[in-house]
Amino acid sequence: MKKIFISLAIIVFSASGSSTFAAPDPYANAYATELSVVSRVDSYPGQPSNPGYPYPPPLPPMPPLPPTPSYPPYPPSGGQPGSPSHPGYETADSLYREGTAAAARGDTQTAIARFQRLLDRFPSDSRAPEAAFRGGECARQAGNFSDALIFYRRVVSSYSNSSRCEEAFYDVGFCLVKLNDHRGALDQYSAFIRRYPNSRLADDAWYVLGRTYEQLNDPNDAATCYRELMNRFPSSEFYSKAQDRLRQIDSSYPPNQPPTYPPSYPPSQQYQTDRDLYDSGHTHLARGNYNAARTFFDELLKRYPSSTWADDAMLWKGKSYIEERNWTAGSDVFYQFKSWYAGSELLSEACYDYAWCLYQVGMTSAANRTVFQQAASEFSNFAYRFSTHPWAAEALYMAGECFDRYGNAQTARSYYQATITRYPSSSSAQKARERLNGTY
Repeated sequence: MKKIFISLAIIVFSASGSSTFAAPDPYANAYATELSVVSRVDSYPGQPSNPGYPYPPPLPPMPPLPPTPSYPPYPPSGGQPGSPSHPGYETADSLYREGTAAAARGDTQTAIARFQRLLDRFPSDSRAPEAAFRGGECARQAGNFSDALIFYRRVVSSYSNSSRCEEAFYDVGFCLVKLNDHRGALDQYSAFIRRYPNSRLADDAWYVLGRTYEQLNDPNDAATCYRELMNRFPSSEFYSKAQDRLRQIDSSYPPNQPPTYPPSYPPSQQYQTDRDLYDSGHTHLARGNYNAARTFFDELLKRYPSSTWADDAMLWKGKSYIEERNWTAGSDVFYQFKSWYAGSELLSEACYDYAWCLYQVGMTSAANRTVFQQAASEFSNFAYRFSTHPWAAEALYMAGECFDRYGNAQTARSYYQATITRYPSSSSAQKARERLNGTY
């Protein structure tokens, strides 16, 4: 139970949406909405005084990018698209119309091929985000959740400002559930809830998150999800379903062994144990009471410095500052975490969050631009030290972006190329390719 809230994270970012959807069960149906993504460059002024690490050794030479696919040629000057003299000429508009028409008549394979071709040839076209999303819808309709996952991730990674991004973000989790990647689904739905806590799909996400925890035989975390759903969305269509699931979970415990998940409201008693303090801190954290949460976490660290919950408490103390956009205070906590808990299994997460806070400090103003160098060093060190971590590819890409923002384009390109070479199938590699091609 130590990591109960690692996957649930904190709920503070807000977004709004409008459309309608109806889903009797989130494991069986698709959902439709039109919402927008929250940018991740907002920050507060301030600069930490923590010293950085030395830069990593120079990267080895990288191979050239793969050749672009061969497609029908463009017409010579003066030619008209679609004219008899140029029957093979394709435009983004023609590919989009053909894909849409094929999808309407149920020819999903043709639709997928047309949408994919549009994305390959015209990735910067205004129709590309919708084509990527519709490609995912067609693949999902055909039961091909692996391809659908690729399309949806393309929307999230390449077209984050698209109105389809939020729905695609949710649908990535849906596909992961269908592919039985429950751990991946936990991460995706937790990230969705962090970004879109007020989305019309948020209650759905909480419910599916609970069901996924049940699939992983973790009834405590599942119960926490259902309780959060009921507290936050009392009018939700999933309220009664969550209530039923809670009854089943509670009834599965013997009478002398009650559930151990944190209460929705703190009991009116003096907190004595480290677990009491930890659970209470998280209860306030989930409700957005960050100062109160930090009070309990600090009390735990003061009373029980050797507790098995201490590293958790410090990590979430730092994350509470992130949720408040207080990047300087957050970086100080994560820097301290690295010193105090060098052997913790949460070290990688603290290292990444430290680099992320430094990056946001650099984004606050031109005066803080030099912090990008330190952030780049931290991201790079993360990628080298935790090369098999799920965030390693993104860390390597972010190192390149930091150098890009600092003004060192040559070093930035070497990191983008390293991302492509070492993690060619990642969404970060796709972003790096677009950076190198000048389309990002």
